Amino acid sequence: MTIRLRFAAAACGCALITITGCQLPPQTGSSSAKTNTPTLSAKDLAALQVAAQSGDPEAEHQLGRYYFSAKDYTDAHAWFVKAAQQGNVKSERDVGDDYYYGTGVTKDLATSVVWYKKAADAGDSKGLYSLGYAYYKGEGEARDYGKAAYWWQKAVDQGNLDAGYNLAFMYNNGQGVARNNMKAVALYEKSAANGDPMAQTNLAIMYENGQGVKQDYAQAAALLTQAANQGDANAQNNLGLLYEHGQGVAQSLPTAIAWYEKAAAQGNVAAQSNLKTLAGPSQAPSQPAYYPNNPAPSSDQNQQDDSDAQQQQIQQEQYQQQQEQQQRQQQEWWDQQNAAAAAQQQQQEEQYQQQQEQQQQEQEQDEQQQQQGE
Repeated sequence: MTIRLRFAAAACGCALITITGCQLPPQTGSSSAKTNTPTLSAKDLAALQVAAQSGDPEAEHQLGRYYFSAKDYTDAHAWFVKAAQQGNVKSERDVGDDYYYGTGVTKDLATSVVWYKKAADAGDSKGLYSLGYAYYKGEGEARDYGKAAYWWQKAVDQGNLDAGYNLAFMYNNGQGVARNNMKAVALYEKSAANGDPMAQTNLAIMYENGQGVKQDYAQAAALLTQAANQGDANAQNNLGLLYEHGQGVAQSLPTAIAWYEKAAAQGNVAAQSNLKTLAGPSQAPSQPAYYPNNPAPSSDQNQQDDSDAQQQQIQQEQYQQQQEQQQRQQQEWWDQQNAAAAAQQQQQEEQYQQQQEQQQQEQEQDEQQQQQGE
């Protein structure tokens, strides 16, 4: 089933934040299982057609998969319906897919739910997932987070990691279930261990925020690195934040910038903003300096080669000095920003303390006046 409601961790421009938002992956057609049907020889296809025409539900299902892989969606749908009417659970789910996507039949979300319910009632993991999706999105049924969580939990019980990912999000945000970050962490861990970059990113944010687990920046960095190396833009931006702030990793502005650039190249707005912020004071060139080759004099060629080598070394040293100066400027600017932020925070804390003391004094005065009045 390629319908995957996947909630993504949001990326903030200044710090990792609570998981929020949602993201739907591209919907590409119908059940991916249908497209994995092996190519049949003419003899095997003929035998499969004979079995299907004799009313064998599994043969009907397999023939439907064959036609689907051949992009003959109309015939595929017809055979899926025949098999589903005989109780073939996989075909019940596939008929639901056809009505959901409109492959081989007019798109009809309400009818897709009818077939998903049949597959779910038979205990099909993907049918359970798809039915939960319908309730979460309000597609073919009225939106009902409680029912979405109910069906996804049943899918989780059968090991469906996509359902586990979505259910983790619901526990983290209290959608359809009581908020429970410990359960969210446990569910994210299963998907993260299976290599899911979005689960790794969300789990990292929970470690960073200390939600349902002891705060651990190092573990957050390790998870974000796994997700970032798989190309997850939110993970790349958030990993850049950790390197920028030195949380869980040694502070490194060049490394932070490198991760921001990867995320920004994918259109991540937060990363693009972070790059602009870090680029503030630098006057060094953003690209390596290129120097033209000097024209060769008409003197001895060996002497000229030595001269060129010396010149090239001088140019490399000059460029290295430029790079070091740029890093020093960036670090000095960052230190200034940290100092200013710390001073501002201290000032705010002092003002808050003064307000608290003033309120306490006013309360004591009120109490004294009440006692005198008595």
